[in-house]
Amino acid sequence: MDGKDGKDGADGENGEPGKTPVIYSAGNFDAIVAADSGYDGNSNQAPYVFYDEVEELRGFYIAYGTPKTAPSGDNIINKDEEVDWINIPDDAAKWILMDKFNAIYSDIGKFNHALVGNWVFHGDYMFSQDGIGYIANDTTKYNNYSKFVNPADAIAN
Repeated sequence: MDGKDGKDGADGENGEPGKTPVIYSAGNFDAIVAADSGYDGNSNQAPYVFYDEVEELRGFYIAYGTPKTAPSGDNIINKDEEVDWINIPDDAAKWILMDKFNAIYSDIGKFNHALVGNWVFHGDYMFSQDGIGYIANDTTKYNNYSKFVNPADAIAN
């Protein structure tokens, strides 16, 4: 046995459905949205919100079921409590506190130097981390890019 180019094995059994949904941001908690349609956390997707109306409860929460009220003592699931995302009870209307989680929500930001996604912001420049190097090869080392363009210059031309 040399460990090279072995025969393909038989296909395995199909796996179980995902044990957790896709969790996505729904912004700041909005009492009107909650009361109207609720935040629907189900086996496929679950929104999380930032809640800061009560200082002691300030934080990020994931909707489990369809809560129609703000997070409060009686509708918050203990962080140590296991939840079943596949078989959510029909009357579930709870929030799961996301501890050790931080996010920034802003309508506008000003940064002298920042990395947002794969975009680098530096002074008057904004550019992708991915680019073309000096010898026309793909690179993620932006200091090796073959040409920098000042956005103001690009607009003027």
